[in-house]
Amino acid sequence: MAYPTILASFLTDWWGALSLAKQIFYGIAIFAAFLVIVMAVVSMFGIGDDAELDADVADGGGSLFSVKPIIGFLFAFGWAGGASLSSGLSVLVASVIALAAGGAVMLGIVWILRATQRLKVDGTLKKEDAIGKIATVYVTIPPESQSGGQIIVPLDGRTITLGALQKGAAPIPSDAKVKVTALIDSHTALVEPI
Repeated sequence: MAYPTILASFLTDWWGALSLAKQIFYGIAIFAAFLVIVMAVVSMFGIGDDAELDADVADGGGSLFSVKPIIGFLFAFGWAGGASLSSGLSVLVASVIALAAGGAVMLGIVWILRATQRLKVDGTLKKEDAIGKIATVYVTIPPESQSGGQIIVPLDGRTITLGALQKGAAPIPSDAKVKVTALIDSHTALVEPI
């Protein structure tokens, strides 16, 4: 006898032996498991990124009523209800346990989706964020707002090089620490020695 035939026979016998309530709970769970597999396969091909399936696109699927939390609810609801009935509990108690398990999984998925949304960074470098930062002089900064100096500023996990001006009477040598006080333009900062 071939393995697919043995598996089909086992599943048919198992399903046929279940009560109607267990068939409903396990049917919901199996349907939700099928949807999870479909979503995983679809996302492997990048389709989930382009075609947003969530009801609330604005929050990246972090809505309680978007596809992923609902499928998670159905999955946990079905398995918890079926398992509760299999352990001898009444349909009413199994339904309460199933609702609690489904609700907990649904809220957990929403929390995870929202947490991952907060981790997103757009990657755009904002040079205005350099104001107030401590920088290292790369090329000596001439006195009295003369051009020619350069600084290295740590900014958003990177280092950038900017032209630097200062109002003091003495030049600021290389490797000295300075504080960025303003941006004159997108390539030049006004600094003061520390």
